[in-house]
Parts: sequence; C-alpha cells; structure tokens
Amino acid sequence: MLIGLLIWTCLLAVGAVVLVKGADWLVEGGGRTAARLGVPTIIIGLTLFSFGSTLPELASSLAAVGKGRAAIPVGNVIGSNIANIMLVLGASALIRPVKIKKSIFRRELPILFASMFLLIIFSRGGAIFWWEGAILILALAIYLVFLAWIALNSPERDLVKPERSNDKLKGDLFKIVMGILGVILGAEMIIRSAEFYIIQFGIEEGVVGLSIIALGTSLPELATATTASKKGKGDISLGNVIGANIFNILLVLGLCSLFMPLSFSPTLYISTFIMVVVSIVLAISAFTGRAISRIEGAVMVIGYIIYLVYLYFPQ
Repeated sequence: MLIGLLIWTCLLAVGAVVLVKGADWLVEGGGRTAARLGVPTIIIGLTLFSFGSTLPELASSLAAVGKGRAAIPVGNVIGSNIANIMLVLGASALIRPVKIKKSIFRRELPILFASMFLLIIFSRGGAIFWWEGAILILALAIYLVFLAWIALNSPERDLVKPERSNDKLKGDLFKIVMGILGVILGAEMIIRSAEFYIIQFGIEEGVVGLSIIALGTSLPELATATTASKKGKGDISLGNVIGANIFNILLVLGLCSLFMPLSFSPTLYISTFIMVVVSIVLAISAFTGRAISRIEGAVMVIGYIIYLVYLYFPQ
C-alpha cells in the first residue's frame, strides 16, 4: 500500500507538471502562430491567453467526465476558485501587498458574482444538466464580447497586427503539438492518480476534486501571481485570478455538463458557500480600494490550509 501510494503520488505530481507545461506550450505556440496569421493582439489576449489559464482545469475535468466521475469537475472548479483567492492571492500578498483597483469592483467582480449566482441556481436540483451548461457557455460568449467591447474602446488599445514572420514557425508548431499531447497526458495522469485515492482510501470524488486536483491545476495562477508580485505588479495577478474564476465556472462546468450531468454532494455545497464568502471578502476589499497586506495574505494562506484539513477531517 505504501509503495503504491508513493508511486501514484509521484504520478500525480508529474502529471500536474506535464499538464501545466503542456498548457504553457500550447498557449505560447498558438499565440505566436495566430500573430503570424495577422490576428489582432486584443483577440489573442481575450481568447487564447484567457483560455490558457483555465486549460488545466478544463483538461482534467474533461478527463474525469470521460471516466464517469461526475463530481470531480465540480470539485475541481470550486476548489480551484477557492485556491485562487486564498492561496494564490494570499501567497502574492506575502511577497508584496497586492493593490486593488476600484475598477475591478465595477467590472470583473460583478461578472464573477453573476457566474456564481448561475452556479448556485443550477446546482439546486442536485446536478448541472446539459441545457444549464449551454446557458453557461452562452454567458461566457457574452462575457468575451463585453471584454472585446471594452478593449476596443480603451484609449490604451493595441490593434496593431504583429509581423507575419515565418521565423521559428516550425518551433511554434512543434510547441502546439507537444502542448496538446502534454495536456492530454497530464490530465490522464492526474485523473488516474485521483482514482487511486478514491478507490484505495474511499475518499469522496468531490473532495479529491476540491483538494488534490484543484491544487495541481491552480499551479499556473500561483506561478503567474507570485512572479507578478515580485515585479511589483500584484494588480495583474488579481485580474488573472478573477478572470480564471469566471472561466472556471462558465467554461469548465458549462462544457463538461454538455457530456454528462455534474453532481453535487453536501461537501460541494458547503465549499460553494465558502467560495462565495471569500469572494465577498475580496469584493469588500476592492470596494474600499485597500491593498491586501502581508498579514492578511498570511491569514488567507493559513485559512486555506485549515480548509484543506476540514475536507479530510470534517468532524
């Protein structure tokens, strides 16, 4: 049992690294290839890069759906959203206080709360069905159009088409292919490892999604946020976190529910409540225009650790 645990845990860690690296290569290669085709910078940023931050959650959730694990995608999304706020922003604030712009309160946060409202409404029946998933996908499309409208009307917009150079084209195509393979392989390794914990230890599917898988798929946001904080650009990490949380709900749950109903357990309902609470706390900070201090960041990280302990020792 111990040897098996070590093997599957290593496989999980390797799978997370392969998945994240594959997503990075796919986005990087795809972005450069799109630029060579003359796609405007705004369009690339709104679609490919936004999609890239959610790709690990999407790939692992689709792999779970393929194996009939209906609760893992829900746990993955909710757990990742909680980790993005408490762990990612908390760790960023530990490095350097994260300044919050009031524009976040007026624009991105209302959309995040609207997304969570849809999630709560659709989950009341005990599952998210295909037609509800279609509504989530439609909401995502409206959100992207809204972002495009803002970008096109911004005085800082960048509509210049990049040069259509053929330099390193083969390298970018190679990255796209290897990125796709990495995403598929990494997602499969993560879900197979998750099934080991579910079967051998009797851990609830939703709990595995909320903790193990959510942590693994939140690595891109954590890496991006800590790097941004070191460079004194913590507000960028905040925008990335909110955008990723919106995409997690609308894209991941929307797309996965088209293939099978996504079920909710009592633990997932409680975690949904926690997700809403930490989002409200973040909204209050945004409304007041305050920065997330190092002390608050420490509280957030400790709170996240307590949350993980609660998942495995609920009593």
